[in-house]
Amino acid sequence: MIVEKYSDTHVEEKFDNIKMSYYERFKQSFERNIDVDPGRLMGLNDGIFGMVMTLLVFGMALPGVEILTSGDFAAFLMSITPTIGITLVSFILVSSFWVYHHEFIKINNLNIPFIWLNIFYLASISFIPFSTSIVGSYSHFFLAEVVLGINIILTIIFFVLMYKYASDRDFLENKPS
Repeated sequence: MIVEKYSDTHVEEKFDNIKMSYYERFKQSFERNIDVDPGRLMGLNDGIFGMVMTLLVFGMALPGVEILTSGDFAAFLMSITPTIGITLVSFILVSSFWVYHHEFIKINNLNIPFIWLNIFYLASISFIPFSTSIVGSYSHFFLAEVVLGINIILTIIFFVLMYKYASDRDFLENKPS
């Protein structure tokens, strides 16, 4: 009987190959397409976009006191004019994200990483009413505008990552120019 002697480096290489194969198997199982109708994800997106667009309006509050004169009412309207403006801008912005999402992200397959990218995208969309209300209430602070800007930048980044991921894996039904 012949006994082979392995050097420490040979054992380490074999161990690295086993580790790599576990990693590769995990990665493959994580990235495999899942049997979920992509329409369900699009329905979730539409629902969240609808809620976000509705919540934008709730950032505008009625006065805490009863308005008795037309002068008080005019003063109230003038006081919420910046909030109305930022709400309209944010509504148009969220609407644009919805249009672009439905224009470019028409998918025929899903996997777990794509779903998570989509969830992060929706999370950043969901924060827009909050960051909008911050700007509406504290527009005199530069940091309020920075919060909204960061929110919008993160939304764009997650959209691009989601689009790139779907495009690289042929999840898209068509390739927009």
